[in-house]
Amino acid sequence: MRNSTQTLAQLNFIAFFYFIANFVASAIHYFFQLRAAQVLTDHQYGEFSVWLSGVSLVLSLSIFAQNIGNFLPLSIAKSRAVIWFATSLCALLFIAIIYNNITSDFLLGFLAIIFAIPFAWFVGQLQVRHMFLSMSFLLVLVAIVKFGATWMPALEPLRNFYLALPVSFLGGLLACSILLFFPVSNFLYTEQNRDSITKRLLASFLLAIFALGVPNIDTLWVGQTQQAYDVAVFAKIILVCKAVFFSLMIFANWILPKQISGKSIFKLNKKRLWQFFCLCFIAASGVYLTMPWIFLHIFSINLGIHQDWLFVSTFNISLMAGLYLLAQGDCAQLRMRRPLIWFVLYVCIYFIAKFTGLNVMQYLLLSGLFHSLLLIYWFRRT
Repeated sequence: MRNSTQTLAQLNFIAFFYFIANFVASAIHYFFQLRAAQVLTDHQYGEFSVWLSGVSLVLSLSIFAQNIGNFLPLSIAKSRAVIWFATSLCALLFIAIIYNNITSDFLLGFLAIIFAIPFAWFVGQLQVRHMFLSMSFLLVLVAIVKFGATWMPALEPLRNFYLALPVSFLGGLLACSILLFFPVSNFLYTEQNRDSITKRLLASFLLAIFALGVPNIDTLWVGQTQQAYDVAVFAKIILVCKAVFFSLMIFANWILPKQISGKSIFKLNKKRLWQFFCLCFIAASGVYLTMPWIFLHIFSINLGIHQDWLFVSTFNISLMAGLYLLAQGDCAQLRMRRPLIWFVLYVCIYFIAKFTGLNVMQYLLLSGLFHSLLLIYWFRRT
């Protein structure tokens, strides 16, 4: 018992470094988008943000792969064979693209997705073993390579931002290959029941959709329905909202192996529901009061008359972050009913809003009402 307690204590201590590294990586990703907002013209930044949101949604395949690494882990020997093969194949593909000077936005997005899938899968293999130190190194490395790629002198600034994604994931794969030359633990934190593989795959897929859909779906909607100026302004505002969501994702990644093992993380009741609503309101108010000044005086970005979007967007994404944590708990225990309800209803809301001619504020208010009602339903059914 003592050795077991010590092992878990060591795992939780290492997890602290993962929190710090994930925060650093998230900050670097955030500065990547801020740099894009500063370097690119409004028109270029609007187009790039819509492209990035679209690629990020398809990148749900990589989050799906990471979740599979958690739900269905392989031995290290098999993982080593998969990663070395994937790295060699991706490196050859990238060399061929660069050699032929192909700079298609679509193709670069496709490369980023192809490179991200094996990288994320291996991160999941580390996550289920609570190897947070190795995860920390990989996540920070990918963020640094992505940010550093924006200074490449060979191409115009806009091309550098499009190229940054595939370059960063290729760097992550190379780091994975080097990491596997060193001993890797075969300890699994969770007990795996392989009798429910189909449910585990569905749970992995749903969490992947939520993880990438929540911070990007609003940008996609605005990009498809609004004028170019509104798209550019909203893309800058949503940067703040993404920071709120990704901060909670650090916690979500850490508790996922524990949730899979059957440990209860949250005690849901009416009091906690209203406490959460208050926290969302406080977060939105704090962002509304502070971020316009920071954007204007530090990043030279004037939000103008659209500051109300900032408040409602932050409140909405805080609600969705809470729903994500609840959905992750259900998926970890292979209870897919409520996560599926969220997925189906939100797709319906998205298309209803798209074809009814709503403006940005009307869409945000509709989204906030929907997620508030869904949270109440979730708590009452627990």
